Amino acid sequence: MSDLSINVLSEQQVETLHNATLRVLASTGVEMHLPQAVKRLKKAGAEVEGQRRVRIPAALVEAALASAPKGQTIYNRNGKEAINLGQNKTHYGTGPTTPMVIDPYTGQRRESHQNDIEQAARLCNALPNIDFVMSMGLSCGNHPQRYGVHPEFTDRLDFKAMLYNTTKPIIFSAWSLSGLRNIYEMAAAVAGDEESFIHKPFAIHYSEPSSPLVHSAEALQRLLFCAEKQMPLLYMGGALAGGTAPVTLAGQLVLSNAECLSGLVLHQLCSPGAPFIYGSGSNPMDLRTTLAPYCGPDAYLSYMASKSLADFYQLPDFNYGGISDANVMDGQMTWEAGFSLLQAELCGSKLVHDIGYLEAGMTACLELVVFCDEVIDELRHFKKGLIVDEERLAVEVIEQVGPGGSFLAHRHTLENFKSIWYPYLRNRSCFEAWQKSGGLDLNKKLNARVRHLLESHHPDPLPAAIQDQIDTLLCEAEKQYSG
Repeated sequence: MSDLSINVLSEQQVETLHNATLRVLASTGVEMHLPQAVKRLKKAGAEVEGQRRVRIPAALVEAALASAPKGQTIYNRNGKEAINLGQNKTHYGTGPTTPMVIDPYTGQRRESHQNDIEQAARLCNALPNIDFVMSMGLSCGNHPQRYGVHPEFTDRLDFKAMLYNTTKPIIFSAWSLSGLRNIYEMAAAVAGDEESFIHKPFAIHYSEPSSPLVHSAEALQRLLFCAEKQMPLLYMGGALAGGTAPVTLAGQLVLSNAECLSGLVLHQLCSPGAPFIYGSGSNPMDLRTTLAPYCGPDAYLSYMASKSLADFYQLPDFNYGGISDANVMDGQMTWEAGFSLLQAELCGSKLVHDIGYLEAGMTACLELVVFCDEVIDELRHFKKGLIVDEERLAVEVIEQVGPGGSFLAHRHTLENFKSIWYPYLRNRSCFEAWQKSGGLDLNKKLNARVRHLLESHHPDPLPAAIQDQIDTLLCEAEKQYSG
């Protein structure tokens, strides 16, 4: 069996990018806005200028890469293996923190709220090719005060909404160290205790440096917490080529790589062997609009090149897919979503997120998630390639049927017809049959599928005792924001 794959960088190009990154880290350095992080790096051999500028020698980078685990296993909420990042398989999930959503019942674009996170998680739980869940919304939209909620407290509500509506692994954001600590406590409660959660983690923390080459105090606090607790951390730069990074793709890759690797160095200094997922995907800025498009050849090349760097470092990577810069469900959406998934599958990324994003990540679309679920199934079939063995060569079958015969009724067809891929949503009927079955176009089919799953699928509930424990925890945590 062949396994189709593609690499956009040669080994020499990868080494050139790596060496350029080492030069940036050693000469330009990064800013670390947390004194204890600066102190730890200085003690390890980094050069410190002033209170924040840290220049990191190549030896520290190589040591961190040597100690970081090469493969990690992520479990579901019930303690069963769900994602093995050491295997040659691509895993797909949604994206976080979209301020807007297309309502599946009204078709209107509106501000997201907690119910949207719950619906997205429940939908993903029902779809067989969606492997992990991110929030796909904000619990209180862009205006938490309207709901009587402090903005910094909403990260706990986002996590709870996912936790209660899916058993699949969760990748989550936190706005502060206290938020991350509370989310960690919620996850430990579900697992049974801290040791059980660390032994079988079902949640990954997603965090970012600030481009160009800055690590905020908040991001570093969360990074160190994850390292100390052995909680899986995904640390991903989001440099914008032409804005917060050089406009050339190679330059943008070097800068984003430097941000990620400098985070890795501190992470591994704190706790060698703590689980770390590499992220370096960035977008080119459209200089006509100043927006950051997710799609287009430059973005795809950047994503695929980041995967090549992750392979060079033997780290699991975080890629993009199932995304579109379109504002509505149209031909642009289906093309961009499909092509972005194709690049991710063919380059073999380990985790692919942001499925269901419209408007360059500003709007969540559940119909797009359902569309991508079918595309992923198709791509997984396609990537397997051709199987050439005695059964599939079918020489004896050809001889039995002979010239002018039919293979339709042959036993070989009955035994092997399921090796052909069949779509669930897309149309393969003639016009008359399609019309007779209702004449629904793809958008209408997708919306009907979304509504059906939202109304019929019910994930395994958390035990009442654990729900009470989480509610008590959140009630106590919210008190720090009152008054």
